[in-house]
Amino acid sequence: MEWWSSQDALVLKAISLVLAEHLKPHLSRRCFHLAGTGGLKGAVREVSLHLEEHTFVFRTDVKSYYASINHHLLMDMLRQYIQEEEVLALLWGYLR
Repeated sequence: MEWWSSQDALVLKAISLVLAEHLKPHLSRRCFHLAGTGGLKGAVREVSLHLEEHTFVFRTDVKSYYASINHHLLMDMLRQYIQEEEVLALLWGYLR
């Protein structure tokens, strides 16, 4: 478990707010856990729209999902959308 200072938390929050707006057009509209996508109600609404064409619904949850993400692969993907080396360096520092 990592503990960050209040300054670290503030920088992380600022980065997340900027990146969320910057990356939003590239994310699936079906990521219902993200702000502005409808949350649980949006997910239920989406499922109910497709109940007639599908017999089953399958919900999953991957244990330790975020901890298991390959950081090098994530950084390669972020480089496609973020050109500022300073921002990438900050992100890499928080991932490590």
